[in-house]
Amino acid sequence: MKYLVALDGSKDAEMAFDVVLSKATQEDHVFLLMVAEEVYISTVAGASAYIDYSYIVRANQKIEEEGKALLKSYGRRLTERKVAHTLLLGKGDPKDVVCREAEEREVDIIVIGRRGLGKFKRLFMGSVSQYCTENAKCAVWVIKSPHVAEVEAALGRGPQAAPSAAEVL
Repeated sequence: MKYLVALDGSKDAEMAFDVVLSKATQEDHVFLLMVAEEVYISTVAGASAYIDYSYIVRANQKIEEEGKALLKSYGRRLTERKVAHTLLLGKGDPKDVVCREAEEREVDIIVIGRRGLGKFKRLFMGSVSQYCTENAKCAVWVIKSPHVAEVEAALGRGPQAAPSAAEVL
């Protein structure tokens, strides 16, 4: 089985990873994907006259470094379980990158957290998990954090239990 876990540092994404960690065997392969949305001067309205380009470069480098660190921390947990995995740092619109990587790597299941976007944000920004469920060519599991206790119980972890805790980018 090939899994693709979309990570973004959120509790929902962590729960998505934990679900895969509990299911994956040594015969499986897990792709861990973090999508770094780059900062552009045009992102900050009217700021192009005031922001030094080197600031934007440093901001993007910091985003990339933090993404790599996050991926490596999850990768170590898979290594401990002897589960084959690949760390992927994508750039661009997360919903497009997740679906494209899943298709290119012929994954069986995308596992993604559901962030709690409000009604208006969802209306204008859309939801990565919603987009993936509608457009991915494979199964999609969406993990929602309000049910953390239920998921932890299903994983056999009690409230006191600590979370179970390659290819290099």
